[in-house]
Amino acid sequence: MRYEEAAREIAAEQPLDSLSFLAKAAQAYFEQGQPEQTLGVTRRNPGPAAHCVGGLAYLLLKNNASAEKEFAACRAVLTPLVGEYVAGETVAVRRLLATGYPRQWQEVISESAQIPDQRRDAIALTVGCAYLETGNLAEAEKWLRFNLKAQRFWNNSDTIVSSSFLSYSLTQFYLGRVLEQSGKKAEASNAYQEFLSHFENSTAKLPQIAEARAALKRLL
Repeated sequence: MRYEEAAREIAAEQPLDSLSFLAKAAQAYFEQGQPEQTLGVTRRNPGPAAHCVGGLAYLLLKNNASAEKEFAACRAVLTPLVGEYVAGETVAVRRLLATGYPRQWQEVISESAQIPDQRRDAIALTVGCAYLETGNLAEAEKWLRFNLKAQRFWNNSDTIVSSSFLSYSLTQFYLGRVLEQSGKKAEASNAYQEFLSHFENSTAKLPQIAEARAALKRLL
């Protein structure tokens, strides 16, 4: 809800930041295979961000006509605010993410080459997973470690604060998988435990939680 509220409050003045917040609000539904729930999030948050996130949701629901309509609306509204290039880049990022959730890993890797370096933080988790699932552990680790840095910052108490809780947490899980497959059992165990520590009292139904617990039983 906090991400939704933040997206709504800054929608007019900071459309790209609004999109970032709304994408974080929708991410849990995407991870749990519930893109239809994301449409409820977009209906509560009208504007450029809703069009971009809605386009991704419709692609996952295999409603290509609605997806293209949303992406066209996203581009049309963003272009006067941030320029045609950035608007197109924003849509390209959503399209890449839409290939990741159904595990179209080769497409993710291919499309990632078209995304500018300044937008790597938006795609790093998905690209890292793509390299992991296609067996390129070195590239997977590089992208995942980049995402750990990209999704956190330090507050005034020298405490790590994640700018995207779910993305940061999931990166630890997938890094654990990379390390386990690389034979680094102790490091893998630490990564899995770090991931699980975020969900000790949670009712989240992410499939990665059960997978991490099973992995720890193998490793400990």
